[in-house]
Amino acid sequence: MRKREIGKTGLLVSETGMGCMPLSITGRPSEADGIATIHHALEAGITLFDTADSYCLNTSEMGHNERVIAKALKDHPDVIVTTKGGLLRPDGGWAFDGRPERLKEACEASLRALGTESIDLYQFHHPDPKVTFADSIGALADFGAADRACVAASAFPGHHTNSGCKPQR
Repeated sequence: MRKREIGKTGLLVSETGMGCMPLSITGRPSEADGIATIHHALEAGITLFDTADSYCLNTSEMGHNERVIAKALKDHPDVIVTTKGGLLRPDGGWAFDGRPERLKEACEASLRALGTESIDLYQFHHPDPKVTFADSIGALADFGAADRACVAASAFPGHHTNSGCKPQR
């Protein structure tokens, strides 16, 4: 499978990635089937896996998808995992939470869930209308500056950020 670089990070990934959200939301497969699905993707040459702390049924199981991915990829350090923060799952719904303290907690929780010391690519899931974009992304940039994650927020029109990624690979 052809590869391409993510922005100017130096991270090379398969042109096709796997979005892992369906492995953790309503109608999700068993954990074993989810892991088998990820292994099939690896066999097909997929090297980019997308997750988020909020890919779960509700707030009580935040990080579910990241934990499944960590189990599936534990013997595959050569792949890239991108995760996101900034959303919660109260009662199975979706809610914004872009407060700097919450985003820092989310980054730390993602590190634990993924079982790693550094996140390949951490994205701000969605701007919170109650928090300035600068405050939210500033908290993540601090995390990136500490070499704990490569941080980006480029999915929003008018908002393009890169914290000076230094991939740990």
